[in-house]
Amino acid sequence: GARPERALPRRLAAVLAAAFAYNMASAMSVNSLVLRLIEVGRSPVEVSYVNFALNALFIAMSAWAGRLGDKLGSRKPLVGLGLVVLASSAALAALVFDASPLTVAVVSASLAGAAGALVSANVTMLALEAGAPAARRPERVLARLGFASGGGWAAGLALGSAVSAAYGTSVNFHVAVAVATLGLATLAAGVKGPMIPLERLHAIKPPSPFYGFVDRVKMVYALIVEPPKLGAKVRRGLEDPLLLTLVAVLVAFSGIGVFFTQVPVFLRRVLGMGDAEVFAALSVHSLTSTASFTFIHRLVERLTPARALTLALLVRAVAFAAPPVVALTAPQAVPAIFLATGFTWSMISVSMNSIVVAISEEERKGERLGQLTSMTSLGLLVGSAASGLLVEALGFHTAFVSAAALEAVAAAIIYLAVGAGRTRAP
Repeated sequence: GARPERALPRRLAAVLAAAFAYNMASAMSVNSLVLRLIEVGRSPVEVSYVNFALNALFIAMSAWAGRLGDKLGSRKPLVGLGLVVLASSAALAALVFDASPLTVAVVSASLAGAAGALVSANVTMLALEAGAPAARRPERVLARLGFASGGGWAAGLALGSAVSAAYGTSVNFHVAVAVATLGLATLAAGVKGPMIPLERLHAIKPPSPFYGFVDRVKMVYALIVEPPKLGAKVRRGLEDPLLLTLVAVLVAFSGIGVFFTQVPVFLRRVLGMGDAEVFAALSVHSLTSTASFTFIHRLVERLTPARALTLALLVRAVAFAAPPVVALTAPQAVPAIFLATGFTWSMISVSMNSIVVAISEEERKGERLGQLTSMTSLGLLVGSAASGLLVEALGFHTAFVSAAALEAVAAAIIYLAVGAGRTRAP
């Protein structure tokens, strides 16, 4: 009995270290892609293409990757594959980025999106499987995972800033490859056991990414031609806390996509910051979220996940509308915006995952987490695509106000769905 308890922290530590490495490499590579596009004079619309490509692959693969992890019974190979794909994304950018900036950025971002889909839901479940028996409640393990992930992102931004200042932004791609490789080695050494249990190989039937597509088309057709059934389906949907949570996450992350796609462009073009300064400004967000992950699970447990998520979204509504005001009145206050977005990210991350884990079927938790990450990425996809058009047509002010409004709407949906007593809050 004592041996498994002693082994548990080492296994969880390896999972957290892999999450740290993945996020560190991703922060260096993806942000360098965006900064490089700005440097060569690409428009806000073209900058949004990179985020669109990243999130499109993430959406296409997330639920499938989570479901595949459920089927395999081993999530380690999928997390490891995600690290390999991320390293390939950075390596591609490092090799040929200067020759064809936009084209290579889109391909590299697509690979990064695929990597995120493979890692996201599966590393969450891998951490829960390693840590939940000791922690009992998921919030503490999710907070530890958030701390490792946020710490990796913050470290990637801080190192990216230093590398950009000393050697040039393109060197970040080489460092990202090395970090992702180190994360893969840590995962392989720290999470023991075969990559896929041999005794399960004969029974594994990986699901297709288009699983159930024909049946769903038939169902949609039947609902359209029979309005009473459509009405009943809509009413059931409005009473389903899981569906409403996913809708709220979609709306919230659309606002996040608008804000974070254009805020680096705003900092460069309106405030005149350099690459190293932009990395440093964004690192305030990541350092704050990382630090707050050390205690945020206690706040989420006290408020309940639903109320914590509602509060975080409302704070973000204010923060997202702030950049144009701050730029006109007190540019030195820009870090305060990222302090607010960083603190609220830890609340959002822990609470939304906790809600979904709590209200999902036991045998489908991995798939549901995959659906959650698909909604986050679909929101980022829509937001990033819309952000460039908003800025080009109506300016940065409209884009940031729109992002704020989306956060407020998402907060209202969460409050009505699982935070106001209509259904019991998790």
